[in-house]
Amino acid sequence: PTLEHAESSVPVDFTVTTLTYPAARRDPRPDTYFGTAVPDPYRWLEDPDAPETTAWVTAENQVTFDYLARIPFRNKLRERLTTLWNYERYGVPEQEGDLLVFSKNDGLQNQAVVYTMPLGAPVEQAQVLLDPNKFSADGTTALAGLHFSPDHRYLAYATSGGGSDWQQVHLLDMHTRQPLPDQLDWVKVSGVSWAGPGFYYSRYDAPTGGENALAGKNEFHKVYYHALGTLQAADRLVYENPAMALGFRIAGTTEDERFLVLSLTDGKSDGNQVRVRDLHAPAQAHAWTTVQPSYEFDTSVIGNVGGLLLVYTNDHAPNFKVVGIDPRHPEPAHWQTIIPEGSEKLESISQAGGYLLATYLHDASSRVRVFTETGQHLHDVALPALGTAVGFGGRRSDKVLYYAFTSFTYPTTIYQYDPATNQSTVWRAPQVDVQPADYETTQVFFPSKDGTRIPMFIVHKKGLDTKSGQLPTYLYAYGGFNVSLTPAFSVARMLWLENGGVLAVPNLRG
Repeated sequence: PTLEHAESSVPVDFTVTTLTYPAARRDPRPDTYFGTAVPDPYRWLEDPDAPETTAWVTAENQVTFDYLARIPFRNKLRERLTTLWNYERYGVPEQEGDLLVFSKNDGLQNQAVVYTMPLGAPVEQAQVLLDPNKFSADGTTALAGLHFSPDHRYLAYATSGGGSDWQQVHLLDMHTRQPLPDQLDWVKVSGVSWAGPGFYYSRYDAPTGGENALAGKNEFHKVYYHALGTLQAADRLVYENPAMALGFRIAGTTEDERFLVLSLTDGKSDGNQVRVRDLHAPAQAHAWTTVQPSYEFDTSVIGNVGGLLLVYTNDHAPNFKVVGIDPRHPEPAHWQTIIPEGSEKLESISQAGGYLLATYLHDASSRVRVFTETGQHLHDVALPALGTAVGFGGRRSDKVLYYAFTSFTYPTTIYQYDPATNQSTVWRAPQVDVQPADYETTQVFFPSKDGTRIPMFIVHKKGLDTKSGQLPTYLYAYGGFNVSLTPAFSVARMLWLENGGVLAVPNLRG
């Protein structure tokens, strides 16, 4: 049933109410830049704590909430949204030794909880590993990353407080489930990559300046190595560039811990430089080898096969490709093509289970292809519908991988996947009060002003006359930062759809 007038026997037309908005003062004084006057009449609103700003915001809120209070079925909307949101949601699991690690939100929790359970055990045997809801009294400290040691004995996990980009890294003994005293501060834009009795990570120097220290510049990002059981002050500096204040320096290791990979940005270009160090070479030969000297291209090392690095890059390949690079001969003339650039964008690639799993963007939805580690195409993963698939990570020895699939009317479902047989089975399916079979999703195409073919998804209940031009339609589009809006489930959108609305999502370019 639709919700309109659900709480009133008398129709109320709240849509024609005249709204009187508070006046916003316009400052007539322009700024002049190089002889050009640039008006900025509302700059006074940039100070959120100024009395004039707070008074204006209060008046704006009064208009909004007075209007919302007149909607006769508002409480029904709230009740239905609460019902729809209250379902178990699982993250993509990962195998760590004889344990399966995954996140789960019971329904209305502020943050998902991390669980572990023995491989093959029923999910009812899962035990809580970390509950971010209990990290702080006010519940605003979040889990920012999980990083298990290769022997699965230790867990390094990052937390961030109050929405900050700053992180702290903590250590947990997985045998005793007890925390270790190690704590790393001033971490930002960092991975945690294990090697030997410790791991590599990135941080800034501790800021100075008292209570305003966190508002200062972030300069001279550095890579360190932390050995378990030692103080952060004893961490070994691995890489810095005193001549480059901006940009990030992020280190990672290949699964076999043979190569240390350094990704460098300069703070102004779109891409990154990549250097590697062979940790199996004699100590005196531990020099950095540059495998991507340019900051123009996005380049990342996804793994290795022996001494050959597997590299994902858009170097002279706008849709990305995978190449093999021997660090002894890193020049592009010696690169081996593993997966050539195609007509569809290669969104991501992982080395797992002894295969390469490539996710392509096909008309704004996912297409997943499985290759050998030498680049032979074996098969495509059969996905349930037009939608979005993420996951497919793991170690080379894993026999079973996991991925998540979602679409506009398909709540996020977790699948097990056997790359050898190309078989997917449902691991956890959410129990949501939604009937996907009652809806249909159509993909149409229209020309942009330059003739480019633009895809658009149209979603609605089956049986609606979408040609009439009379149906209420929610049009949502975004284009920017190379972000593609692929199909995804949304409770708020489902409420719109089940009440007879139409959803239209054009996939704009940035």
